[in-house]
Amino acid sequence: MEMGSFQVAHVSGPIKGLYRELKRRLGKRVRLVDEYRTSIICSTCNGRMDKRSRFWSLKVCKNICLTLWNRDTNAARNILRLFFYMNSNNGERLEEFRNRGGEESVATSGGLVGTSRFGNNTSQNKNS
Repeated sequence: MEMGSFQVAHVSGPIKGLYRELKRRLGKRVRLVDEYRTSIICSTCNGRMDKRSRFWSLKVCKNICLTLWNRDTNAARNILRLFFYMNSNNGERLEEFRNRGGEESVATSGGLVGTSRFGNNTSQNKNS
């Protein structure tokens, strides 16, 4: 079962079950969005967040905007942006969120599970 640029076979059991249940109950296609790099890229300017922070939950953009973010809020905004981009681009991720090693990492503890009401195919395998 494939979604976006990674496969559900590599996702933890609870996420797989949630995916199937959402699909069954809502009758819609579901897209999993990998959370890779979403907390280290500024959702305002795409700049890199400063890793050195006194507080784990707060990050400052090192780019021109110098925004102070709650890392979870920033990640959620990026995940939403990725969802819409992937939905419009056949599951492709934005360049700044791609794994440089070539293999997609798979979010097992987070990321967005979203349903789509758009006409685009949000799942590679309609039979799953």
